[in-house]
Amino acid sequence: MDQNAFLGGTGSGRKKTMGSAMGAQKWMSLKQHATTTSCLEDLKKDGYTLIATDLSSNSVPMSEINWRSLGPCAIIMGNELDGISEEVREAVSQTFYIPMKGFAESLNVSVASAVLCSMMESRGILDDKIEGLERDLILLTWLARTVPSSLAILKAHGFEVGSKQLYESVCGFTTRP
Repeated sequence: MDQNAFLGGTGSGRKKTMGSAMGAQKWMSLKQHATTTSCLEDLKKDGYTLIATDLSSNSVPMSEINWRSLGPCAIIMGNELDGISEEVREAVSQTFYIPMKGFAESLNVSVASAVLCSMMESRGILDDKIEGLERDLILLTWLARTVPSSLAILKAHGFEVGSKQLYESVCGFTTRP
């Protein structure tokens, strides 16, 4: 499996990588790609600026990035052991690192993501722009993942549910990791 398992790989590999999420996967919408290349191409085609964590000499501290100037961006977090692949490094427009004190050079991906999101939230960078039907469908999906037998409950109340993977029919995301 590709070292960037969240970008690609098989369903069974994805299940293994999500094992430590402790239930958080029900709050995520995932779109699986066969390769890192196809994921990066799709993100660029959809108008995202690609940016990644990296410990290379070209990287800047996360606080020095003008996040607002990037527009919609996809942030690629390298894993603690290997970081990002050379393919990702060449595809992104910028790399950054999270400044740290002491002897450690990296954080695990969940901690690094939390630090980054906290910094972005404190600066008012994170913005919920999902509205209307798309927002309602996402909320319905999250609720359905939380309530046991939710699809049966929806059917019992007259709602038409086309498949066991509620969100998949909406925009190509899988319901389960």
